[in-house]
Amino acid sequence: MPVAASFVPPSPDLFKTQRLESLVEFGSYHYPSRHALTYYAANQWQHVSYQDLWDRVCCVATNLRPRIPPTSELPTIALYLSNGPNQVISLLAALKAGVAFVPIDLEVAPSRCRDIVALSETTAFVTDAIQKNRLVALLKKCNLEHVPVIDVDSIPVGSVSTSAEYLKTDSAYVLFSSGTTGTPKGVLVSHSAVLSYCEASNQIFGATSKDRWLRAASYTFDVSIEELFLPLSVGAEVIIQPAGVLESLESYFHFLNNSAITIASLPTALWHQIVKHITQGKISVPSELRLLVIGGEAGMTDALVTWRKYVGNQPRIVNAYGPTEATISATLWEATDFKSKPVMPIGRPLSNSKAYVLSSQHSPVKRGQEGLLYIAGPGLATQYLGNDELTRDKFLPNPFSHEFGYERMYNTGDLVIEDDSGLLHFCGRADLQVQVRGFRVEIEAIEACLLVHPSITSAAVISTEEQQTTSLHAFIVQSHGSIRLDVEDLFQHCRKSLAHYEVPARYFKIDSIPLSQSGKVDRRILCTLRKDEYGSRRDSLPDSHDAPQYRELADLWCECLDGVSFEDLHAYSHFLRLGGHSLTLITLSSKIKSKFGVSVTAVELLRSPELGAMFTLIAGKDHGASQRRNEDQQSPVEVPQDPLPLSLPQQRLFAIQQNSPDSPFFNDGLAIRIAGELSEDRLLDSIKQIITRHSILRGTLVYSDGDQVKQMICPIDNDFLSKVLIRDNLDPQGIEQRAYQIFSQPFDLFSGPLLKVALLSSSTEDHILVVCAHHIVWDGYSDNIFLNELVGLYQGERLPPCPGYLATCPTITIPDPNRLENLKLYLENVPQTIDLPNDFVRPETRSYSRGRSLHFELDAVAMSKILNRLGGSPASASLTIFAAALHLSAARQQDFIVGVPFANRQSPEAARAIGFFVNMLPVRMKLNDVTELDDLYDQVRKDLLFLSELEDVPFDALVNSLEISRFSSRDSLLQVSFAFQDAPEGLLSDGVTFNRFRLSNGAARTDLTMFVEVGKTGQLTAELEYNTDIFDHPTMESMSKAISRILEAWACNTSLELGAIALDDSNISISPPPAICSQSLGLYLAALGKRFADRVVVYDDNTQKEYTYSQLFSKAQNIQKLVKPYKSRGNSVMLLVDRSADILAAQLGASFVGLPWIPCDTSQPKSRILDIAIDAKPGCVLTSHRVFEKLALSENDLGVPILIIPPEFDSPEPMQQVEVDDAAESA
Repeated sequence: MPVAASFVPPSPDLFKTQRLESLVEFGSYHYPSRHALTYYAANQWQHVSYQDLWDRVCCVATNLRPRIPPTSELPTIALYLSNGPNQVISLLAALKAGVAFVPIDLEVAPSRCRDIVALSETTAFVTDAIQKNRLVALLKKCNLEHVPVIDVDSIPVGSVSTSAEYLKTDSAYVLFSSGTTGTPKGVLVSHSAVLSYCEASNQIFGATSKDRWLRAASYTFDVSIEELFLPLSVGAEVIIQPAGVLESLESYFHFLNNSAITIASLPTALWHQIVKHITQGKISVPSELRLLVIGGEAGMTDALVTWRKYVGNQPRIVNAYGPTEATISATLWEATDFKSKPVMPIGRPLSNSKAYVLSSQHSPVKRGQEGLLYIAGPGLATQYLGNDELTRDKFLPNPFSHEFGYERMYNTGDLVIEDDSGLLHFCGRADLQVQVRGFRVEIEAIEACLLVHPSITSAAVISTEEQQTTSLHAFIVQSHGSIRLDVEDLFQHCRKSLAHYEVPARYFKIDSIPLSQSGKVDRRILCTLRKDEYGSRRDSLPDSHDAPQYRELADLWCECLDGVSFEDLHAYSHFLRLGGHSLTLITLSSKIKSKFGVSVTAVELLRSPELGAMFTLIAGKDHGASQRRNEDQQSPVEVPQDPLPLSLPQQRLFAIQQNSPDSPFFNDGLAIRIAGELSEDRLLDSIKQIITRHSILRGTLVYSDGDQVKQMICPIDNDFLSKVLIRDNLDPQGIEQRAYQIFSQPFDLFSGPLLKVALLSSSTEDHILVVCAHHIVWDGYSDNIFLNELVGLYQGERLPPCPGYLATCPTITIPDPNRLENLKLYLENVPQTIDLPNDFVRPETRSYSRGRSLHFELDAVAMSKILNRLGGSPASASLTIFAAALHLSAARQQDFIVGVPFANRQSPEAARAIGFFVNMLPVRMKLNDVTELDDLYDQVRKDLLFLSELEDVPFDALVNSLEISRFSSRDSLLQVSFAFQDAPEGLLSDGVTFNRFRLSNGAARTDLTMFVEVGKTGQLTAELEYNTDIFDHPTMESMSKAISRILEAWACNTSLELGAIALDDSNISISPPPAICSQSLGLYLAALGKRFADRVVVYDDNTQKEYTYSQLFSKAQNIQKLVKPYKSRGNSVMLLVDRSADILAAQLGASFVGLPWIPCDTSQPKSRILDIAIDAKPGCVLTSHRVFEKLALSENDLGVPILIIPPEFDSPEPMQQVEVDDAAESA
């Protein structure tokens, strides 16, 4: 092919003053005959000159302009074209016409196409004769027949209208990705951003007019923008890759040789495959190729070393990194002899970019530390189209630069490390990792581990969902001539460098890694290649006659642990590290009882958390019932016709309710939102079976034998069900309002029923199921029992008879003295209260209906890091973090209590019974000898284990034995509490899913309760429930931020000290309480003002104004300065001030001066005031302007200076550091 004429350099101002289409216009003037495009058609190479290209672009643009609505703020035109000259002409014509182009993949699904058109509000489709019929059929499937279709081939060569004036800041294109939710996410990029990139990147690439640049990427990827506009910017030739050349690497390199390509951009995955083929001598690198740009995935250093060995230093290799939002690439690294890390660096920022490596608090991290990568510069995208919230979340104000064009920075979501030389190293995604059993897993890290194996040439890993189980599957290409690998070898190889949850469960042998059109690993095709499996791991199965029972125990683990399959387990699998916690241990103990006929408590299982050790524990138990382990012969408990006594927990709850009998505080239960085509009959029938199985749900209270309260079980008949079951069809907002209404209505214990179940529907695929029960027949653990049975019954399972609450509830009225004494010793000398700063004065009587909640997400990645290092469960870690936040907010109180509910279901039978068993016990946070958060975590774990063995000791009995004071305004001993639970989510059947619908009864269990909920995919949701009589919402927002900050800091610092945790928010980060006996009143008051700076201290009803401590003390400091010069004249200050906030400010000001004050009633006769002044001999009189005029005061009458408080002292200046003159006691 002929080479173009010598390059006429573009104007230096070309990038700064023109738009993208102007690059072609410039070429048409300066080198009109030079080849702009070269493509293959009719079995030969075809060429389009810069002049011909520009003429055709202008012609098509003229035909597009009438399609543009004149009032559209962001006009767009969709393109539906294959890679060829029409594609290039059409997108340039769209730009020339002043619209942004939206490329549509030819294989687009109709639903996605419909979403893209709706989001971009495109006014027309541009296609050609080859694709027109296909596009028309697609639009029909999308119900988009009304959108005009323009056939670019049908536009004749004709006159061209004069150009309209457009700006380089205008939008150039919108590229759509799938987005994390599956909804297309449109990235809007301007002309100036692309021009800025072309100018900056070519400082590295060094492209000239003599280059022939391959255009191979799909136009839905931003690399295609580089492959077009960068060569056009230097007058180079764009070679369009023909279809089908990537059928094999041999045919691909044959094409590269024949077309004399000098610059090419390749996906990293494709380059890795090319390296493997080069080592086998199957292909050779074209001699004309001088620059290879790779990107899209992590580049392996081993591949680079091999490339250098077989190919040498030519062509140059440049590793490019950059999300679409940063316009093609933000950093580049030209390959050297780098060998220090397994993954190649991503380099340094381009000249038009700045890179920041920041912590989760947006502060720079030290070199060598991992942080989030943020990109700033004029190359950033404009926004996410139609998604202002996501734009605000990802494009943040840049606090590190005020330079023009760098005002914003983009959160890439990528983790990087900057080394000492300034090179950036990619460490993985921070937000889009695969989740396996609650742990975030980097697929690239697993693939890199596999590639280190000497017999593996290529590897790819996918996560797969099968019946709610997430597993990792590895696909392996073995090196030519190597012996087939053994699965045990693969497993052992991975276990050397990967965490247990990162080790793939299954391994498959394949011939080659499938690639997508863009050259990236096609993981969808991988899912279809699971044919030649290396085998199943058998390291978990002992070689003994007990193997069947071992398998049965492993199956029970799988039933209890979401996302765990049998193939994932081995003898050293750890129940807690796989996502188990105290509640799932209770479930497991019940299943072990049913399966093996062996009784083991949750505490015993907790002490033997590994699968092999747990099997040994069970094998050592009495197997008297083992012959019947597959048969449940237990008969349902007969329901007596006579009234039954209340259980001990019920008695305690009934006594408490008498304080507020009409409050919804005692409402319990759950609500789930169901999506999918639900069988209402099956669901309601399942609910009726549950009500039948658990007789306690049919209970009401009655008076028996005089005034003794007992409970009566009602028969399950139509009358009873008509009162319990509620069925409504409303609009989406209506069903939510109805759900709130049902959940907040109090129960009448004596008239009953004590259960309401409502199925509320807005359509055939949107429902809310509300289960509301009185706490006296239900507790938090009952949620799981109800849901497990509901799912099983709905799916047609036959459930074994349940023992029922009445047969399993606690009956011991007097606790074991030794066990009670152990608890008393544990709590010896513990403070009765926790000193949390209140926003409001605590009412004299506690309200049970003044609750509110704040929900927020916890960083599951950070939690995984902590648990990987320390072991244990997220429940213990979350409680530790909550305790640390309380410690900091309670002025670093060293000893306090957090209440934790224990299931109190000690028998396997109780673990399957709905009812009120739960018992609250105090976990003591004794921090005197605790330095690091790790130490506190160890203490919490030990204390929880200790208390779990005493969970049946009634809390009331403990409180009575401690002889602590009782208050009507607060709970005795427990003002804060913590609870952990599984999220109610899953599948009812194929296509029918459910998850929590958040409801509140409007009450607060304690002053402050933290709930943590773990989802099936590992997400952590937290809730702060607080008493609004005491706390304000901003304070809880501060608390939530503190909890998140502690979690993130702990994950990053393995030796984090409690004293080193810094909290920025003054609502939560407060100073310790002052010691009242060790200082003067002035110093003591100053310390209080500093501690409660943002709290409201007084309301002045004269001015109808609130004063915070900071505002009041600021005014007092001004008064201090006013009075201080007169201190030497006397030993006191006489106050003549009306009833107002000025009185407090004046008293504080006198205290700061170190003088006592003399308050005088301003309503008494003036003569009386004069007598007081003569007797007291104050140094000065402090008054207000109003009182001064009312009393007609004069210094001659009083004989002392009169100081008037000026109005400007009310200015909202913040409180300064208080300086008290001396330690004199004020009075």
